[in-house]
Amino acid sequence: MKKAERYSILLHIVIACLLCVFIEACSRHSLFDAFRFLTETPLTFLYNAFIIFITFIPVYFFKRRVFIRGILVFFWAFLGVVNGFVLASRVTPFGYTDLKLVGDLFSMSGIFTPFMTVLVILFMVLFVSTIIYLYKKGPVFEGKMHRYIVALILIACYFIVPLVTNVAVDKKVLVDYFENIAQGYKQYGFVYGFATSVVGTGMNKSNDYSEEKIASILTDVANKMEEEGKEPNGDSYISPYSNEIGDTVSVNDLPIEPADPNDRDTPNIIVVLLETFCDPTEIKFLSFDEDPVPYFHYLQSHYSSGYFTVPVVGAGTANTEFEVLTGMSMDYFGTGEYPYKTILKKNSCESIASVLHQMGYGTYVVHNNKTRFYSRDNAFSKMGFDAFTGREFMNLQEYTPQGNWPTDDILREHVLLSLDDTPDRSDLVYTITVQGHGPYPEEKLIEDPEIVVSGNGITPEECNQWEYYTNELHEVDKFIETLISDLEKRDEKTLVILWGDHLPTMDLKEEDMKSGSLFKTKYVTWNNYGLPKIDADLTSYQVMAHFLDRLHIHEGTIFTYHQAMNANAALDQSEAYSEGLEFLQYDLLYGNRYAYGGKELYTSSELSYGLRDATIQNAFLRDDKLVIIGTNFTPFSKVFVNGEETKRTQVSNRRIEINLKNYEPVEGDEIVISQCSGKYVFRSSAPYIYKIR
Repeated sequence: MKKAERYSILLHIVIACLLCVFIEACSRHSLFDAFRFLTETPLTFLYNAFIIFITFIPVYFFKRRVFIRGILVFFWAFLGVVNGFVLASRVTPFGYTDLKLVGDLFSMSGIFTPFMTVLVILFMVLFVSTIIYLYKKGPVFEGKMHRYIVALILIACYFIVPLVTNVAVDKKVLVDYFENIAQGYKQYGFVYGFATSVVGTGMNKSNDYSEEKIASILTDVANKMEEEGKEPNGDSYISPYSNEIGDTVSVNDLPIEPADPNDRDTPNIIVVLLETFCDPTEIKFLSFDEDPVPYFHYLQSHYSSGYFTVPVVGAGTANTEFEVLTGMSMDYFGTGEYPYKTILKKNSCESIASVLHQMGYGTYVVHNNKTRFYSRDNAFSKMGFDAFTGREFMNLQEYTPQGNWPTDDILREHVLLSLDDTPDRSDLVYTITVQGHGPYPEEKLIEDPEIVVSGNGITPEECNQWEYYTNELHEVDKFIETLISDLEKRDEKTLVILWGDHLPTMDLKEEDMKSGSLFKTKYVTWNNYGLPKIDADLTSYQVMAHFLDRLHIHEGTIFTYHQAMNANAALDQSEAYSEGLEFLQYDLLYGNRYAYGGKELYTSSELSYGLRDATIQNAFLRDDKLVIIGTNFTPFSKVFVNGEETKRTQVSNRRIEINLKNYEPVEGDEIVISQCSGKYVFRSSAPYIYKIR
């Protein structure tokens, strides 16, 4: 052992290189590909190993060095294993922010399957057992400690690592920004990718950031709005215009014609996130016996539509959602950032909800998944929504063939309930679907599919996956049609905007897509009041500003910025446009909010969960059971008797039964029905006092 300590630095180099190979093998699901990463990009490989090696320097602070090494080896190996599991189910690799989502990851069907979860638990048990053994039985260093020298080395590393990184970036060994996180991790290594996600959270403050800079940007916006006949702070103009059906134009090519600035449309606005939805006919190697999404194509032909550029592939729904709702771009955040889990944990955020709320709109979210998933409950409060109806308030009965996701048809009822909640004003209803979510089984799960899929150059297992995915999209297409059919029956002006949040995780390549990009889905719209069809390719952070502009609405700092700048400069060609957006984002999220005069212009809301309380109308004994009759019961309703949870069986949305073996009712007992997620209570019924009859 003494000899090993004498050559411990060499030992750490070897361990770092072996760990790097192991991590890359897990990430690439191939030991061969890991060695190819080593041999084809040796300098990049060595940089990754260098980062691991640096983390072993603190070992020399301790006498139980074998014990500390064991912890560090486990840490890196664990990250590699988890990343391998994550990449088996999504395109986006494991990043630092995912550590804040670990509860969501383990609970999210398709990311960690039960088998994977068991393996991770076994890995943890093995680790704990080994660490305990090393602590109790492992050798203890008895030589002279040089902690001051070690501290100096660590301080030196604080300066050396950035220097080495900058040199590596200059020499093109590394890059300092990943346009595609998945490709970035693969090309430059997991260790470097994960490290950038640790140090690259939030947004960097520019040296030019100042009150004068923000004032200059806003003055430029005001001048351009005035030049176009638009007055900021709510007054607006726009004239109807149209182009031939099927033509697609860039946003900056749209015509500008003055109109009455007081002529502002305030229809209901239904914004629908279609989970993992793409137009299957856009995938070149797939063929279908009939149109898999006929109603989607009908909307595309008759109403405004276009390509929809998103920031993620295969996962990261919350980030596409963030761009749509706020008009802010993920380009300016660090690698693997989820604003929902970082900055929106503490700061309120201007959004389409807060902007429309100040105009008098009711603002709602409807989602058939967990209310607290991705911390959406907190994020939607920070964005100013009024109410959030999650799955806990839905009587979910129908699920996808795998049984892991509820079908989307349930959303129709709750969208309409949201509209009915405020009959005297317009509403924004943001609706999030889940039916298209993966994973997609390799075995043939649908015996008699409505849509038969074939593919050029794909295996039978891959064909089964595409067939399953396509048939779920076909069901989502039916949901879209029935939702719009419901809206057509209402005597209210309504605009619907539907968009796919990202492409599916099935090893797609850019050349497989007719769009030529993995970051393009599609959006379609519908309206019932003659809003002209104008096709335009948009980014996810442009879409709401674009349609607010068409509705004669010019509110919100970010949205008016897009509206003013897009009329004068193409998004992908204007450095000034991008720079201004970055400055405004930083100011509103991380800076002094000079754009608001240093005030809190858009505050967090007191988010209401659900729109209806469960009610208890009667409770009586029958057949050795306590039968509770009421309204609005769901599979997530829990029964509390005198404050204690009691086992129950939901029979319907109006009936719950409790076996008398679990609870013997007593005159005067207080019974409450609560809508819950685990132990978290969202909303409760009025107490019901039990009486013996």
